[in-house]
Amino acid sequence: MATVKLFLSQPYKPLKPNGNKGPKRIEKTLNNKETRIYIALIIDRKRIIKVRTPYTILPKEWDFKKQGRKDILAASIEFNNKLQELRKDILHKYEETITDHPDYDDQAVSMVLKEYGATK
Repeated sequence: MATVKLFLSQPYKPLKPNGNKGPKRIEKTLNNKETRIYIALIIDRKRIIKVRTPYTILPKEWDFKKQGRKDILAASIEFNNKLQELRKDILHKYEETITDHPDYDDQAVSMVLKEYGATK
């Protein structure tokens, strides 16, 4: 059975090169711009389908462990419910597609899910 995970497109600011000044410091700073939420449907280690969602969020409002909006924010329950519903829908559509069309390869299944995700 496939696993469904949520992740952000660009949660961190891009790193700036520090030139030749001393050791290179890698600092993860949360992006201050809204970023797209994606769904990753993990079939196995080598087969992962990424589906773009219609939702965006500020990275500072994202709970990386729970894969949703932080609970302390206003309207987080409704937002997280929409995300959970979308997760269930994508998983259901995947199972329906591989059952109805066992001859589809991974690319065809991916196209079906991406089109489905775009209409949600």
